[in-house]
Amino acid sequence: MPARYTSARFVGREAAFARLAAVLEDVAGGRSRSLILGGTSGVGVSRFLDEATSRVGELVAPWTILRGAAWPSGAEAPYGPVIRAIGPALRGLPDPELCEVLGPATADIVRLLPDLAARLALADHRGETVAPERRQARTLEGILGVLGRLGERRPVALVLEDLHRSDAASRALVTFLIRVAHDQRLAIMATDQPDVVSRDHPWTDDMASVWSVAPSLERLALSP
Repeated sequence: MPARYTSARFVGREAAFARLAAVLEDVAGGRSRSLILGGTSGVGVSRFLDEATSRVGELVAPWTILRGAAWPSGAEAPYGPVIRAIGPALRGLPDPELCEVLGPATADIVRLLPDLAARLALADHRGETVAPERRQARTLEGILGVLGRLGERRPVALVLEDLHRSDAASRALVTFLIRVAHDQRLAIMATDQPDVVSRDHPWTDDMASVWSVAPSLERLALSP
């Protein structure tokens, strides 16, 4: 495994970092990969992600790291963790790049991040109406397009923590991305806590729906 992903020592986790390195290598080469990190509360999943993003940030070839966490059930707006992940990166782009990255998804993304509207020429989008039954599909496709265009600039790591407690819209987006993102430079890394996810939990159903159709999906269990 290339040393640039795994050179730092992190006692007890080098096997996990080697698995992650394989994912990142594939993504850098143009193949989307997805990794579900599971661990009980206090086992160190967030610390593992901190170290992983630090290592990726030190690479000679830069990555775009998008990271957000889900809030407790009932306290979350639709797409909450996703908005918190992609919002800072989009806000940090110069106006011309922002327009290019949003592209045909401009109206859909501005619905999620209305503070971007002042920076964009939205005259062509304000009169656009989308039927409610089509809106979610448009949003999912729009976010996929934005991630793809970001990936044309540099590989993207979308890191979403505690997806088992996220809203239904965010879970739908993650399962959609896992299923359809194939030839993009996109690493999807999500975390959950298997000990609190029961068989009838919505996240269990979501994962069951993608395992058979997403060969790029892996699960990595972090032990104490």
